Amino acid sequence: MTAKRFIRKILQFAIAGTFLISVLSVVQAQDNPVKIRLNSAGIVQNSAYRVEKSTGFGFSGQFNRRLTKNFDITFRVGYNTHYLTQDSVLDEWNWDYWDQRYVDFLDNVGSFTKSNGKLHYTKNDTTFLADFDPRQTLGETMLSLGLEYHKDLMKNVRFFADCNFGVNVYRRNIKMLEDWTKTFHWDTTSAAMKTNLELLREVFGLDSNTVEYDYEYQIQITHFAPPKKGKLFFVTPTVGMRFYLSPSMDLDIAYQFTYYMDGGKLGDLFDFPKDSYRWYPLKSTSQLTFGLTFKY
Repeated sequence: MTAKRFIRKILQFAIAGTFLISVLSVVQAQDNPVKIRLNSAGIVQNSAYRVEKSTGFGFSGQFNRRLTKNFDITFRVGYNTHYLTQDSVLDEWNWDYWDQRYVDFLDNVGSFTKSNGKLHYTKNDTTFLADFDPRQTLGETMLSLGLEYHKDLMKNVRFFADCNFGVNVYRRNIKMLEDWTKTFHWDTTSAAMKTNLELLREVFGLDSNTVEYDYEYQIQITHFAPPKKGKLFFVTPTVGMRFYLSPSMDLDIAYQFTYYMDGGKLGDLFDFPKDSYRWYPLKSTSQLTFGLTFKY
């Protein structure tokens, strides 16, 4: 083992140990006030980055242990789901099945038009039509450690602010919804059709004067691309108000800003996958959170 790898392992164990000690101290603390907060949140992207739009929701749990009268140490675990809108998703995604097999084959016999992030395909002889609608989602598990400041503004209202630093483990998914239509043209005077003419007229309700008949067959198909996975660091400052409900429960309303960091040397130190930052589609988000704080 090289000296660099040895130092990296020592730092990893040290940080992991800090997280573990913090959590255990919260759970086992008997002489210090402990708070457990459960939050739900609505999430939006602050500005267009790799996607034009992102909306979602999240849930989290947080443990607080009092350090001083006005400061707590915090440990937070959360999960967020984002729904992404991206006009260039197929250009970015590098989906081998789509790029090397599907599109190349279709391009040889037809053409694509693009509108509002969707693709419309038409075969040269117009017997095949298709609409392609890519749907993209992002799921992320977020673990962080931080410090919270709080101060009473009046008897039953408290201001609080915190800043957490942590790791985001994400999974980005895409599925392609396809609506296909094939047009059939029947000439009832052809030799191939004569033997089944009466049956076709009975099935399709055609009268004896019908010579040519067109009908359409429609089908829906869904294809899933291999997901993009990764890890990156983030910083989350929060400001909010806490309202007294009872001696054991408070109501929290807060604004939370999350900034996702480029891994850089710190990411290299923890062996984060090299493509983690490349495939993460957001730069920062805003959350409006509502939660309950249980006091022990």
